[in-house]
Amino acid sequence: MNRASVVKAIIVILIFSGLTVYTAEVSAQVIGCSVSVSPLRFGSIRLPLTQPAAGQGSVTVTCEEGLGYEVSLNQGLHYIHPMRSVQREDGVERIGYTVHQDANYQTFWGDGTQMGPVKAVVGSGTPQENTVYARLWAMGNFPAGRYTDLMTVTVQF
Repeated sequence: MNRASVVKAIIVILIFSGLTVYTAEVSAQVIGCSVSVSPLRFGSIRLPLTQPAAGQGSVTVTCEEGLGYEVSLNQGLHYIHPMRSVQREDGVERIGYTVHQDANYQTFWGDGTQMGPVKAVVGSGTPQENTVYARLWAMGNFPAGRYTDLMTVTVQF
């Protein structure tokens, strides 16, 4: 695998009293592959939750046919073992979330270290959407406010 890579950022923003997540969509063109990131959204959420809230976004990669690539997601800015967290902008409160490669939440998605495995894919020459499945673990009450995190996406080929 060549050591070229593309790095993207997923900005996770949560606003309570209707929870919404926004992400900056970013695109880049490099030799062999291009990458774009769509928002990771949990939708509107009323607290307290009785079960985890589901969200999803995507990392779309277009690589030359037959070119293998790996998509990794770092631990974000507010990681607290064992999961990523969003933090209230005007406070210290944090709410944990997990990121997965599959809709059944069986395979974590990380950077190949404690966060979980990277996702390995072979390019098809056309855009390939890699869905990011997420769960927000906001069990209990949390102060209203804006909760954010920044998770970096790296595509290595």
